[in-house]
Amino acid sequence: MKNETMMTVEECAKVLCMKPQCLRECIENGSFEFGKCMRTNKSKVYKISRPAFMRWYNGEFILQEEKV
Repeated sequence: MKNETMMTVEECAKVLCMKPQCLRECIENGSFEFGKCMRTNKSKVYKISRPAFMRWYNGEFILQEEKV
């Protein structure tokens, strides 16, 4: 059964035309806000929210500048 609220790394990387390993690195270093990396005892697990990815992909995330 496919989870409609989550994306695989491979699926997301295909949409972005990038290699899955590069996407994993971007999620780990915080470049992409739509994904999370969790470490287990044996590996890393990547969670990508489909709704958050679609908002980011469509430009709905707005960076707010700090007022000085």
